[in-house]
Order: sequence, then structure tokens, then C-alpha cells
Amino acid sequence: MRRGLPRRYLALVIATNACGHSGVLEIASTGAAAGAGRRSCGASFACPTGQTCDTTDGRTFSCLASGPGKLDDRCDASTKVAALCADGLTCLGGGYPEAGTCVAWCADGGSCPAHKTCTAQTTASGVAIKVCLPCNGAYACGAGETCATMTGVSFSCLAAGPRSAGTTCDASAGAAVVCGERLVCLATGDPKHGTCTRFCDLAHPCPAGTPCKAVVTTKGVTLRVCL
Repeated sequence: MRRGLPRRYLALVIATNACGHSGVLEIASTGAAAGAGRRSCGASFACPTGQTCDTTDGRTFSCLASGPGKLDDRCDASTKVAALCADGLTCLGGGYPEAGTCVAWCADGGSCPAHKTCTAQTTASGVAIKVCLPCNGAYACGAGETCATMTGVSFSCLAAGPRSAGTTCDASAGAAVVCGERLVCLATGDPKHGTCTRFCDLAHPCPAGTPCKAVVTTKGVTLRVCL
């Protein structure tokens, strides 16, 4: 993974999420329940102008007054009592509610912003939703591609390199993508001494005996990799 940090240093915080939870997302896990009279979003998650489909109890989604957060803005979904994101968006924690991101809703066949895919997910409360996620949130790159970043913040599907899992790579900001399909260059010290590491999620489990873990970068980007 490439980072643009002072002194070209990369630091990752290793979390303990198991692979079995990689498809479970945190959205507004606490707070007041949706009040009577609010319009239910239904399966479309669509709301009038000035409102967005969201939840304050993690279970009931309804049209709430939109918040200030724009697409890809950081948000805290851990103690939400109102919508935090703008029209058509919701605050998604991805297992780390305090480091959430404003993401766009999508419906079947619906379009998503650039470098994002309409992805079916299940919240921590068991609610089926569809949101637009980048490839590091839900791996969706095609043949000959891998999920990578040139900035350390925005991940997208880029042409994969020739190297296999476990081989060395350069994770410095702007370095060429050399890791193969479903691999990311991951470093926990000097970025020039990274390792090609396999992405994992429910659709792409790790090899037997290797756990799927979440890592959070110093800029708050969550990756799920085989470690």
C-alpha cells in the first residue's frame, strides 16, 4: 500500500476482526430509535430533497434531515442520534464506527460514483443494504487488476503487476503497482520494504490456516488482508 507521509514512513494499526465479519458493517449502532411519523426508506433507500435514508438505532431506516457530511467525508457512526451525511448518503463504519465514511446508497442496477461499485452488505443488526463502496471496502476488481492506491487515501482498481503473495514491493507513495491480482503492497515500517499481501472478504477467503484481519492505516483507511 502506498502512503504519502512525512519522512516517507508508513504505519498500520493491526485490528483483530476475523474474516467471518468482513461483510458485516456498522451503521448507527446506538442512539434514539426512529420516531413515529418518519417516512420509511424501504428497499430503495430513497428520500426527498433535504433528507437522507439513515438509522439511529441500527435497525430501522427512515428519511431523516440530511447532515453536513459530503461523499467520502469522515463521520462517527458510534453515537449517532441524527443523520450525519448529506442527501443520498449514510455514515458507514465498516467495523470501525468511530472512523466512518459518508457513502452513497444505490439500488439494483443503480450507478455509483467513480471507482466505486454498488455492493450488497449486511449491517451488524442484520439489515440488508446496498451502498457504493471502493474496492478496499468490497473487493470488486476484474481480471488483470488489483485494488491499489497512489495517494494512500483513495483506492481503485488498477492494472495488476507480476508479483505473487509474499514477495517484496515498494509501498511508497506513487510507486508502481507490482503486486498481482487481489494483492496489495503492505508495509509496517519502511515503505520501501513492503510485502505483497492478499485481500480477503467473504467472497475471497484466505488460504486455510491464515486469518483474515483488518488493518487501519494512519489516514483511517480500512483494509482486510490475509495475515
